[in-house]
Amino acid sequence: PGLGAALAQAWKAALTRRADWWFAYTSTSADVFQDLGCPAQRISTVNNAVDTAGLAQAVDALRQRGLADAWGALGLRAASGGGPVGLFLGSLAAGRRLELLLAAAAQLRVAMPGFQLLIAGDGPEAGWLRERVRGDEGVHLLGAVHGLRKQQCLAVADLMLMPAGLGLGLLDALACGVPLVTSLAPGHGPEFAYLQAGRNALVLDAQAGALAQAAQAVLQQPELAERLRQAGRETAAQHTLQAMVQRFADGLQAWQQAPRREAAR
Repeated sequence: PGLGAALAQAWKAALTRRADWWFAYTSTSADVFQDLGCPAQRISTVNNAVDTAGLAQAVDALRQRGLADAWGALGLRAASGGGPVGLFLGSLAAGRRLELLLAAAAQLRVAMPGFQLLIAGDGPEAGWLRERVRGDEGVHLLGAVHGLRKQQCLAVADLMLMPAGLGLGLLDALACGVPLVTSLAPGHGPEFAYLQAGRNALVLDAQAGALAQAAQAVLQQPELAERLRQAGRETAAQHTLQAMVQRFADGLQAWQQAPRREAAR
């Protein structure tokens, strides 16, 4: 299997170099192309994005109307005094490091007994997770969420706790002003390049204690939370669907105008 994988990678690299132009998801992808020998002047970095404007507006509207209904709909315990609430939003897969998520949440609840964790998503680890948190009133499994239910999750969340496997979903948190806490665990998508540790997110070592301490800092330091919210919204405003489409269009035009080249062998 090792030899097969190596041959597949070599073939992929050789095929990649034969293109006249490259469209990179993010700066991370562009770096990979350059490492393969692709010329920088023939790479367009489009900065992959989804349309988060409507989601952010809907979440803000929910917050303005008050969150009592959302709390009830999501099964949160009002007895905790109104929070705080952490949110995991994504597929329930091994690469997400769910055991690290639960360990960090448990440590955080020792320091802040009222803390509740919403886990929104579905996937191959759902059964294991259900058994793991059975009887734990501080963890709420919601399954896959869409539409209003997703909006409610983001509206009530005081922070998003995502140990690993971040991808396009990070733009949901940034656009909706939800402070993001994550780790340097391997396996993040190329969109991880949008994060600037300490500015628009807190990025820690992949250890439960480090994640719990960072989350506690966000929950107990309003100025830190507000700084992350503002920077997150600024980042999301730069990585919009419209901006991605424009970069792609600009790249197509540049490709058409550029002289043809001999493909690298």
